[in-house]
Amino acid sequence: MKQISRRNPFLSLLKTERGAFTLSTLVLAVILLVVLLFVYPRYSNPCGKVFTYRIGHIDERFGISPGEFSRLTKKAADIWSVPFSRDLFQETPDGKIVIEMVYDHRQDASEKMKRINVDVKAGRDSYEGWKRHYDELKGDYERKRGPLERDMAEHRRRVQAFQAENEAGRRRGGVSEEAYRRLQREMSALNAMSADLQRRQDDLNQIANMMNQLSSMINSIAIKHQSDVEDYRKEGGRLGEKFGKGLYQRKGFKESITIYQYAGKRDLVQVLAHEFGHALGIGHVDDPNALMYYLAHEGKLTDKLSPADIAALRVRCKK
Repeated sequence: MKQISRRNPFLSLLKTERGAFTLSTLVLAVILLVVLLFVYPRYSNPCGKVFTYRIGHIDERFGISPGEFSRLTKKAADIWSVPFSRDLFQETPDGKIVIEMVYDHRQDASEKMKRINVDVKAGRDSYEGWKRHYDELKGDYERKRGPLERDMAEHRRRVQAFQAENEAGRRRGGVSEEAYRRLQREMSALNAMSADLQRRQDDLNQIANMMNQLSSMINSIAIKHQSDVEDYRKEGGRLGEKFGKGLYQRKGFKESITIYQYAGKRDLVQVLAHEFGHALGIGHVDDPNALMYYLAHEGKLTDKLSPADIAALRVRCKK
């Protein structure tokens, strides 16, 4: 027995204190052997077989049908098939990996951010549109104000000259017929000029009133826009920066992929593909352009593996 112990330390672990094998230790040995036969090959070369999965519960608040989710899941799985030109994942009724969609604060925050973003864009567009209109009115106001002020100054000068000449004639006891007709013509011209100046002044006042109203409206839009931006940042803060849209878990012989958040169909495919990578035993990589980067790709959606992803896959597959 000592010779056996020296040759195979594993068997020595199964002996009792008296040196004999028991039924319980034998059962334990069989279980360990099964684990080594069926589990170890997967981790030594996870690409040696096809991983099976099935669709579990999908929260209806995501607004996606089981059929559409299944189609997008296959699209995500196919991304990992490209390097070896064969399927690594396959959906089956009794698939080992259960894929589900759980609606929690992440998707709730994402939906709120979508709505707020629409308001932010609408507010920005509204602000820019009314600001352009305000600038047009302001330019029109400035173009009209200068000539009006000059003409008003000229009108005042002519009125003063008319009054002075009329007063001088009164002191002399009267004016000549020619001077009287000239003064009459000047008075008519001044009256017409006064009416024109009043019309132009009213027009300028109307433009100024419109500018004041627009200014008040623009300020209100700006305040609302700023509030929306702050709300957007607040909701974004609830999500955090790390990849929290999905989660792959393995507990014993049970495996699952849970989707918590997605911004669109392409984003959902990317999240699923990321978690499929973890199912293959691939960890996060340092390349920001990689599918397996530890941060979610906001605005940089990808539906193919990067060189860093392929390198990590080949390491796991020992190819």
